[in-house]
Amino acid sequence: RMRAIIVRKLQSSVVKFSYCGYRYKYTGSEMAEESTSDYKKASSVYDFTVKDGQGNDISLEKYRGKVLLIVNIASQCGLTKGNYAELTELSKKYEDKEFKILSFPCNQFGSQMPEKDGEEMVCHLRSAKAEVGDVFARVNVNGDEADPLYKY
Repeated sequence: RMRAIIVRKLQSSVVKFSYCGYRYKYTGSEMAEESTSDYKKASSVYDFTVKDGQGNDISLEKYRGKVLLIVNIASQCGLTKGNYAELTELSKKYEDKEFKILSFPCNQFGSQMPEKDGEEMVCHLRSAKAEVGDVFARVNVNGDEADPLYKY
């Protein structure tokens, strides 16, 4: 099951919406002084630091001012081919706009993302001809062990 978060460029406003049965909230307020892994202290997605596929810290502050689609991906799900095609289409359609897809591999749904981070993940996406935006380290998106960004 794919979960997505869409963040729009807004000032001092709150957007609440649902996608695939999940509820989301985005606050367009100023970023906290430091990036945080404590999602309860975050005022926006830009407060978070995540890991890329090689284990490097990436501050989401670098995406400030862009429309973001934050989505989890899986390689073995029956919907993967269609999801990758749609993400690739979005990526190409809005490549000249202030739009970025942030993809987080997730193995929580039936172990449908067996690829490891790094080179193995890159090889999988290349072979699938998937342009799914910036790809980060594998995360959990549900439950107590969910990544703080997804808890937010």
